[in-house]
Amino acid sequence: MSRPLPCGRCLIAMVKWTDGPKPVCEDTEIASNKCRRCKEAAKFCVKPTGVLESRSIMLAHVLASEVEHSDSVKSAQAAVKSFIQEMKVVAKYAQKMRTIAKLQRAVDVRIAQLKDIVAELKQTIDAEEDDPNEDIIVEFRQIVAAQSAQKKDFIFELIQIATTISTQPEDAITGAKQIVALIEQITVQRKASIAALSKLYNQVEPLDKE
Repeated sequence: MSRPLPCGRCLIAMVKWTDGPKPVCEDTEIASNKCRRCKEAAKFCVKPTGVLESRSIMLAHVLASEVEHSDSVKSAQAAVKSFIQEMKVVAKYAQKMRTIAKLQRAVDVRIAQLKDIVAELKQTIDAEEDDPNEDIIVEFRQIVAAQSAQKKDFIFELIQIATTISTQPEDAITGAKQIVALIEQITVQRKASIAALSKLYNQVEPLDKE
């Protein structure tokens, strides 16, 4: 007997179907309650949830009702495909958010390491313009200022995109892609900051130990 709600593996087969025998999600009598396809493949059998659940039920119903690869089938397949694509974009976004958070922590650690040392070096600067410590302090301040500006710009752009998504839901995928692109840009900036701070730290540390 076919299931009204196909599992994820059967759903993918339904989305890809164009002709020939139609894929169905068949019940089995095994204790794990796996469908036939997952049982034969020795894979986990997982049912879709949320929005994907309703679209999966619709696709299975339309596929069972239609004889050919009709417009109704194509429409139901497209609805599932678009949602799966949305979920991929969201997953990519979530992963990049974790990456940017990790990089930001690394930047913050380097700034914290340098802050106290630079404060001590500042006290050693005399009136001579060629004091090497002065250049280090200036560079450190420039990096910190740039970090602050980048944070503000990042938050501002995120708010703008989020506002667009909330007022125009049909632009959600475009907005999510914009966020991913923005995060990639910030990731490059953070990595550059870490490199600059690490280089500066290597200059400062020997001075601090003298």
